[in-house]
This record gives sequence, structure tokens and C-alpha cells, in this order.
Amino acid sequence: MCIYGPPRLGNCSIILIYRTRDTFFVTPAPISIACPGYEKLCFIWGGETTVTLVGDGLGGRCQEMGLAALIALGRHPVPTSSLHPRITVVITSTDGQDGPTDASGVIVSCSTAPEAENQGLSPLSYLDRNDSYTFFSKLNGGDNLLKSGLTGTNLMDIVMVFVEFN
Repeated sequence: MCIYGPPRLGNCSIILIYRTRDTFFVTPAPISIACPGYEKLCFIWGGETTVTLVGDGLGGRCQEMGLAALIALGRHPVPTSSLHPRITVVITSTDGQDGPTDASGVIVSCSTAPEAENQGLSPLSYLDRNDSYTFFSKLNGGDNLLKSGLTGTNLMDIVMVFVEFN
């Protein structure tokens, strides 16, 4: 699995594994069809996306991808059956610094978009401004930000997707 292109809405669904030639989808069903009989799955891959700056916000490519994933996950029903698994996405840098911030990445899940809505946050407006760090700092008091500190190594960004079927 390779990560291509900017971590914007059009490409964020790569996090959730299923893609066609030019379009990425967030669809839990293909995962369950491809892996019948599994109750829990973990997908791990690495690479680095690019971020095209169009706004004046603060953040890094892992946080931007996490914000795009949050938006994509928010388009699907909260998990209630095996057709709608619980999905958690962890995106982090190996050097401990994502962009010009003190965060190394973020963690989002199916419940993160409703939490943002309940807190009056509009993920898309922050994504449009490339302001993912500010968004995640405000969301849940910053609890979704990963802050590992500098690691002294720089290999690549790592994406982990945890899928749990009810």
C-alpha cells in the first residue's frame, strides 16, 4: 500500500484501504469482504504525503491527513453493526515533529467528527486554511494530538488503521 498525493479530502480515504484508479473511498464493506472472519484488523504503512499550502494555518502533513480522515470518517454512520466497524486512525511522524509544531501526529476515530460538531468546530474550515494543529488543539482539549517529543531519527510517517467489527 502506497500513500500518494496530498492528504486532502479527495485523497484522505487511502487511509481506509480501498481505492480505484483515481478515487479513494471510505467504505468499511470492502474491508469486511476482503477479510471475512476477522473481528479485528490492523493495517500499517509508511510514507510521506505533501501538503499544498493554501491557507495561513499551523500544522503538519500528519495532522492534515488526520483532519481529512476525521472528515471522511464523519460521513459514515457511527458503528452499530458489523457492516459499520469501529475505525481508529493513528498518523504520526517518526522524528516526533509534524510540521512546525510540538505534535508528532494525531489519533482520530469514528466518534471524533461528532465530538468536533458537539464542540462547535468545523473540520472542513480548518482543513481549508491548513490549520490542523489549531483544530486538534481545540478538540477535546488537545487530547487527539500525539506529542512524543523529538526521537532523534527520521525515517518516515507511519499510518496505522485499526478496524474492529462488532
